[in-house]
Amino acid sequence: FRSLKSDGLRLEETQMQDAGRLFKLALIGLAAATRTVQLVDITITSVSSSVANRNYAAYAASKAGAAHVTRVLAAEWAASGVRVNALGPAVTPTPLATQILDDPITQDAALARIPMSRFGTPEDLLAAIIFLLAPGSRFITGQILYVDGGRTIS
Repeated sequence: FRSLKSDGLRLEETQMQDAGRLFKLALIGLAAATRTVQLVDITITSVSSSVANRNYAAYAASKAGAAHVTRVLAAEWAASGVRVNALGPAVTPTPLATQILDDPITQDAALARIPMSRFGTPEDLLAAIIFLLAPGSRFITGQILYVDGGRTIS
């Protein structure tokens, strides 16, 4: 409460009109508050940290690096009670994914590699974040949780 409201973001005083932006601000605030209280860090990587997608070498390398840093920090910080995990989403409707989502041929090719035959949603990612922040995940650290509809197994 203090991180989100009285001593932090003062979320209730925000003047944002766009629900999507308010949702993002609340999510960032929730992550900050939980990290402060529970000593949890969640990074965002990608399925590209694990699978080889053509024409994505630089992106894949950066995401693989983020995945490995997650594991290294988890090993370094575990004794201090800090848990470090990462999300590895597949294609999710964001500005970064417009080149995939705006081209029907590219979109169909991307969907064909996802066994659940759909793209992820921000709500899918939020559910995974809530899980990683919840007390039930207190013995999980150094893991990449792929929110990918099965993309990493196909």
